[in-house]
Amino acid sequence: MTRKEVAFAACIMVTTLCLIVSNITSSKLYEMTFLSLNVIVPVGTPLFCLSFLATDIVSEIWGRQYAILVAVLGLIARVCVAGFFFFAISIDGIDSWSNQEAYATILGASSRMLIAGVIAYLVASIIDAYVFHYFREKHKDRNLLFLRNNISTFTAHLIGAILFVTISFYGTVSNDILFKILLGNMGIKWIVAMVDTPLVYIFRNIILERKLFDFKG
Repeated sequence: MTRKEVAFAACIMVTTLCLIVSNITSSKLYEMTFLSLNVIVPVGTPLFCLSFLATDIVSEIWGRQYAILVAVLGLIARVCVAGFFFFAISIDGIDSWSNQEAYATILGASSRMLIAGVIAYLVASIIDAYVFHYFREKHKDRNLLFLRNNISTFTAHLIGAILFVTISFYGTVSNDILFKILLGNMGIKWIVAMVDTPLVYIFRNIILERKLFDFKG
């Protein structure tokens, strides 16, 4: 098995892991300060962002169609996990099982977020792949990977955050809280997007056996 084959499998694994775990953990919200503003962030948001690191690496090395394939495989896994959660909640436990309410609260809370996550991620990942490759062709041979990576990811995160937060929380929290969640969601995603840019270069170089800190391309 070649290094590229192992790397592609790893990208699928990371994307799937991030999508599933972020969905389970995002029902818990925490408050933080971002640019002097108090914002609210779903716990799973930073992990969700890492899925875009994996798909951007796939986009750069294997192309748009493979990036979309990885995103779709991740979504399928996410839906399958949600289906099993539904089964696990609905099946009767033994008489001594006394944690059903807590069990259902944690696993069942992700149902609405699953729908939100599927819609938001599907739209965002397609936008990310198409914008990335639009600028890849437009800036061919101009060493602007950092630019296409950030433009595509920032655009995808903006649209994805609006969809995810609106579908997940609209009607369940006040408009003030909803706005804080949206700001926190976008803020965290944009910070992670900036941080992951050098990682895209480094992982690309490792996979393609280039010099580790080769920032050309």
